[in-house]
Amino acid sequence: MQENKGYISVIKKRILLYLDNQGITKYKFYKTTGISSGVLDKPSGISEEGLLKTLEFYPDLSEIWLLFGKGDMININHSYAQVNAQVNAQVKEKEEEINETVEVYNKGCVNCKDKERIIQQLQVRIKEYQERITELSTERKEYKEEAYLMRTELRILQNEHNNLLNQLNNSNSKAC
Repeated sequence: MQENKGYISVIKKRILLYLDNQGITKYKFYKTTGISSGVLDKPSGISEEGLLKTLEFYPDLSEIWLLFGKGDMININHSYAQVNAQVNAQVKEKEEEINETVEVYNKGCVNCKDKERIIQQLQVRIKEYQERITELSTERKEYKEEAYLMRTELRILQNEHNNLLNQLNNSNSKAC
């Protein structure tokens, strides 16, 4: 069997498209995954181990898109899960701070002025946390809208690319 020297597997092409889309250099990809340098440029497929490492280190890369070219490149659910985890961690951290302050209040506040001061501090913190939660909710909504626009733009570009390939193929077949 003769190997086509210019051929790069479809999966490698999709990995390269993902890296370009995310602004990740090949060098960084190789360093992050531990995959041998130059693998993406070699005229062959990618190993099972290489696929697993790629998906392990880039969990937002959609497995379905990578393997079959179907659906969206970016696993949106994973990205939302990350945002939710960050918000939940921040809320938990703030709750712990409030609980510590309440403990101090319950243990060490003897006079009313100290209690009033702590209550005011807690009210300020609560307001700050509510504002931060609102900001994070807005950012999440914007992120979701941006992801939708990016998917739409990607589909348009893919259609344009396919149309151009069809035109090129038609013009080449007419010339022959």
